[in-house]
Amino acid sequence: MNWATMSRAERDAAYNNSAAVSDSPALNTRREQQSAAFHAAHPGHLDLPYGPRQRNRWDLFPAGDPGAPCLVFIHGGYWQSRAREEFACLMEGPRALGWSCALPGYTLAPEASLTEIVGEIHAALDWLAHNGPAHGVATKAASAPVPKLPAR
Repeated sequence: MNWATMSRAERDAAYNNSAAVSDSPALNTRREQQSAAFHAAHPGHLDLPYGPRQRNRWDLFPAGDPGAPCLVFIHGGYWQSRAREEFACLMEGPRALGWSCALPGYTLAPEASLTEIVGEIHAALDWLAHNGPAHGVATKAASAPVPKLPAR
């Protein structure tokens, strides 16, 4: 597949996971419901602003150990859809292993260009580095050993 020779319709189809996965709506609904339940169970550090735009917000899920490593999960949606809140349930596994987790939001295209989106993520990471400890999230890689993941 050569991206340069594809039509706009072919490009759109290549990145349309909803069409490629037959039960995509049901899977998305289930993930969103599980994420809402995860939010309800961990309400302490949600919707924290890091910038001036509406979607410039963090959801933080600190581990019991404030020195634990932190997984930052930047949600999918090809920069054009979805929101951090819809993926919170994916943090259950890392948290069970003792990790803190952080989900930044960002302005979607076309309201923001890809350059602006990357700038927002950069600003979010700067905010986390400065403010994470106040929310129980370590910001230095050397603050704790990284737990080993179980073998598959």
